[in-house]
Amino acid sequence: MAEDMKQALETQRVAPVKLATLIAGKAEDALRRAPAPGKWCVVEVIAHMAEDELSSSWRYRQMLENPGVALAGFDQDEWARRGRYAEWDLRDALELFRLLREANVRLLEGLTQEDWSCWGTHAAVTSRLPST
Repeated sequence: MAEDMKQALETQRVAPVKLATLIAGKAEDALRRAPAPGKWCVVEVIAHMAEDELSSSWRYRQMLENPGVALAGFDQDEWARRGRYAEWDLRDALELFRLLREANVRLLEGLTQEDWSCWGTHAAVTSRLPST
């Protein structure tokens, strides 16, 4: 695996730890306070990251199984409303993000050079597996 690919995957791998470090010791009420009306608080952002990682899991696997596949987008505000992100337990959100990210990194680490050429067309843009 090329050095730049290894670095990109390492960045992906350590993201949950860095995120946990950034919020460690912060008061729960501060993490649940939106920075402005209509904006998400930290807990909502992390819940979104977890669910977005779930979406990425599906998309990666779809591109590998069906190169050129159409990848549907999603309405993140609708997901936040229906998923009640503001009610999530912060530890649960972080743990879900960590577990899903680990699964995705494990998948990506096992790809062949040929696999890296797989792609999909997102509703808004053409997508490829994470840039490495």
